[in-house]
Amino acid sequence: MSLSLLLMGGSIYFSSMHLAEKQALGLLLEQQEDYSDEITSVLKNSKSNLLTFAEIPAVEATLRTNQDGGIEPVSTEGAKVCASGLNQVVRAFLANYPNYLSLTLLNAEGKVLAGALHLAADQEVMRLADKAVYYSDIKHQQADGLPILTVSTPIYINGQVEGVAVAEISALPLLNSAIEKRKGIDTYIIDNKGKFWVGPNEITDFSAYFLANERQQNEYVLINDKRNSVLAVHKILFDEQNPQRYWGVIHELPKSVVFKHLDQARDSMIITGLMIVLLAVFFASMLVSRIIINPIVRLVEGCRAVGDRNFSVRLDETSVDDEFKELFQAFNEYTEQSEVILKEMKKQADSSAKSLENVVVHMEDALIMMDEFGTIKSCNPAVIDLFGYDEKEMVGNNINLLIPELFKEEHEKSDADYKGTGASKGIEHNGEVVGRRKSGSVFPMGLSINEYRVNEEQHFIGIFRDITVRKAMELEIQQTDERLKKQYNSYLSLSDFVRRASTNFEEACNKILQECAEVLQADWVGLWLFNNKRDALLCQNYYSGREKSYFTLPSLLVSEHEYYFSELLMEGGLLSNETTPLLSHFPEQAHSPVSTLQLPVTKYKSIAGVFNVVNQDEARVLRSDEAQYVKSLSMLVEVLLEEESRRRVQEQLKETNKELALASQMKSQFLSNMSHELRTPLNAIIGFSELLKGGVLGPLTEEQSQYSKEIFDSGSHLLDLINGILDLSKIEAGKEQLALDEVSIQSLLQSTVYMLRDKANARGISITEEVEEKVTVCLLDERKTKQIVINLLSNAVKFTPKGGSIVISATIDKVLHPDFRLDDSELAQCETPYLKLSVSDTGIGISEENIGKLFRRFEQIDGSLAREFEGTGLGLSLVKAMTELHGGFATVVSTLGEGSTFSVYLPYKKVDLETDYLV
Repeated sequence: MSLSLLLMGGSIYFSSMHLAEKQALGLLLEQQEDYSDEITSVLKNSKSNLLTFAEIPAVEATLRTNQDGGIEPVSTEGAKVCASGLNQVVRAFLANYPNYLSLTLLNAEGKVLAGALHLAADQEVMRLADKAVYYSDIKHQQADGLPILTVSTPIYINGQVEGVAVAEISALPLLNSAIEKRKGIDTYIIDNKGKFWVGPNEITDFSAYFLANERQQNEYVLINDKRNSVLAVHKILFDEQNPQRYWGVIHELPKSVVFKHLDQARDSMIITGLMIVLLAVFFASMLVSRIIINPIVRLVEGCRAVGDRNFSVRLDETSVDDEFKELFQAFNEYTEQSEVILKEMKKQADSSAKSLENVVVHMEDALIMMDEFGTIKSCNPAVIDLFGYDEKEMVGNNINLLIPELFKEEHEKSDADYKGTGASKGIEHNGEVVGRRKSGSVFPMGLSINEYRVNEEQHFIGIFRDITVRKAMELEIQQTDERLKKQYNSYLSLSDFVRRASTNFEEACNKILQECAEVLQADWVGLWLFNNKRDALLCQNYYSGREKSYFTLPSLLVSEHEYYFSELLMEGGLLSNETTPLLSHFPEQAHSPVSTLQLPVTKYKSIAGVFNVVNQDEARVLRSDEAQYVKSLSMLVEVLLEEESRRRVQEQLKETNKELALASQMKSQFLSNMSHELRTPLNAIIGFSELLKGGVLGPLTEEQSQYSKEIFDSGSHLLDLINGILDLSKIEAGKEQLALDEVSIQSLLQSTVYMLRDKANARGISITEEVEEKVTVCLLDERKTKQIVINLLSNAVKFTPKGGSIVISATIDKVLHPDFRLDDSELAQCETPYLKLSVSDTGIGISEENIGKLFRRFEQIDGSLAREFEGTGLGLSLVKAMTELHGGFATVVSTLGEGSTFSVYLPYKKVDLETDYLV
């Protein structure tokens, strides 16, 4: 019965408490509504004002001015005029709304176009839709600590975000109204991140409590037992774009005020019910203690032991029954499994720790662990090797122990910046720093710092690496690069000098020696050249880098130093620190050089001399790249040698040409003078022998007739020979001129064939003429052209056996002159029309190796043919000379035993019969 009374009293009590609590909380929410509406109204007004500002024409004009290069496209006003007008609007707006601290217009890149702004525009606003508004969190100004609210909206022009309107509103009026007491109600304002803005009391603990009990409703009530108060919470959703951003307006009343009357009724009921309960509890506890409480107490003790990571605890399963027995069994199984897992995890952790320790111990880089103040906590053995301190000397000291005083301030500032940003800059984020060893010596090192935390405490790991070798290599690379650039520029300069001074061999060589000594900082640089007999090496010149002067040395006999020259040729050059034969006449101090370089100078693939570089300074040992530079200079000397040889050959050729020209002139003068003296007696001999042969002077015996015929034939042959020689001499002397005239090709060929037809018929040889229809009249020297055809046709008749045939033809062909380069694309387009006169026979033919002997003076291709076929050997020479005099050329195609075809190509020029113009 007592239990029933207890249950009924409790039910009545809790029902009454719930009803009273609901009424009290409803009153709180009603009182809170006015203040929340006030804040909401201010936010709506700020949105309306900002959107109105964004839509005024001056804003759009300013943005278009910024977009179109400083000129407003509609009114053509400048940027300053638009900005000035907009600034007047802003000042008027701020005067009417004193709670607005600033009103600013930014372009799409965040640049201020008008107004003034304490804070930069939030980049989130650039992603909002048109007419949307972004509210920032309330922030304090840095200057006076005034709480401000930043409101911004994007401005769209032609569908693109071209700017942002930003207003800063003082939040002080909103917050001050919350401080006022409202019938014993304390009001607080807190944002969704838990940041406390205003309230009458310190609410650090309350803020955490509020965030922990955050709900999805916009209005709800909480009972804060810790503060013994009742809280009415109302969310103000000021950001339409993000419902997760809001302000919490909280009204707090003491519980004693809210539940004043309820507590009085509760106290009476508690006293009455307590008496009944005490009696019921006394009897029930005796029973419950044995069945329920004792097992629970033991279970709690076991759980506490497990909480203290004591998994070896076990509960006595035989001391309980039913559900508690199953519970004890489950507890014991859990602790057994946990104990096994814990042991395995500890084993793995020990193994991992040992592996990590081995890695740290055997790291080549120095590793130092320090706290947030730079105090060294531990280090690996590499630190001891790098800095020379033992571990006891390092631990407890500041990291500045390893940094020289000169660099301490710089490193402290760098580390402070790093720790402040919290962003790792990666390996050597502090750059290349300078470390100091225990001995006091400094050295370059690379540094990497990384942060880690232990129990929310900040620690750092520093990794140091000695980069002395790397820095030395970088310096060596830099010096090598500078040397190569210097050598390259020197080579270019010398190349240009050699090209300009190639006619002065000695001057160019001296310039090369001096430049080499200055670039390599060499003590002596010399050039040796072989004499013409190549039995001695002559000193061309030496340049002293020390004394800045030139000097020469005695020559060396090649026979006395054959081993040296053979080794020099075999190796292609010698780089050593030994005395060489080239130094045998040097001053005494040069007999023990630090380094010498001898490179052969070649000419037409054979050695012509030696280029020698000598250094006595130990700091200037010759390097391989410098040897390559000297090699390039030796090649310049080779160019000079070739130029010198070419110059000498050219001088010799000039002298030879002068002598040949003089001889040719004397020959032409002789032939010219002898022309009359030779022809006059020959004509007399031919004339009288012809009279004798014809019987004009009386009858002759048969023997006399034969003699007179031989005299006539021999005289005619000699006259032809002299005429040919004289014609060639005139052509070569440039005294033979063309007498161009209109020549009928058909008539010319017929008259020529007629002259030789009797001779051909006597041997049974047929002659055929073939002339193209378009070949009519051409401008030629008729006498010389006829002589060309006669010579070709005479040869054909002479070398064609009895019963053979000859074809003489005339055609027009467009061909390229053989003197032109066939690979020249422009010349290949310049084919010229030629008159082609060809004589083909079925004679003995010519072999390929003998074709090259044609067109030479006084020469036949075979001595046996000269005995069988009489001739002067001038026929084809005259053909070639007269053809070239016309500007043409001659060709031959022949097959031994089958026949030959000789062709001449004469420029085809003709006169239009109607216009009389040259075509």
